[in-house]
Amino acid sequence: MRTVIWILIVGGCGKSAPKPAEGSAAPPSRPPDDLDEKMRHCPLTVDGAVATYAFETTGTRWEITSSSAAAVEEIQRRAKHVVEFAAGRSEKGVHGGGQGGGRMRNCPVLTSGVVIAETDLPTGARLVVTPLAGREGDALRTETIARAKAFTFPTVTVSETTLP
Repeated sequence: MRTVIWILIVGGCGKSAPKPAEGSAAPPSRPPDDLDEKMRHCPLTVDGAVATYAFETTGTRWEITSSSAAAVEEIQRRAKHVVEFAAGRSEKGVHGGGQGGGRMRNCPVLTSGVVIAETDLPTGARLVVTPLAGREGDALRTETIARAKAFTFPTVTVSETTLP
């Protein structure tokens, strides 16, 4: 009996998936995506969004808004995701199985070494990004400015503002 089981296991190991019959369609694949894995979660990448940022004494305040009700809902959903992401849900084994880098390197809203607070606005969301102990505010400011300048989504406006 042991030999028969062993033969069945070995017999199945070398087999490859059957090839599609000639003339049949290939299996469906994922549609192409304009955004990489992390940018599709960035609230600033919602089409038509208007984003402003200002530096407070404790960090950076973002306001991401839109005149479209559907866009407002999506901005708020993504803003909440960014809060969770920054709170450590990207640690190995928790977010997406832990196989990725665990950072949003291109989103102007920094998520590494920070705490983010989110507030829904009638036209979008407000994010307040505060550096964790050991991360300097000047580094946060420099990286935010660099990412905002490099952010190239033609349907989104990003600008720095001053606090009232």
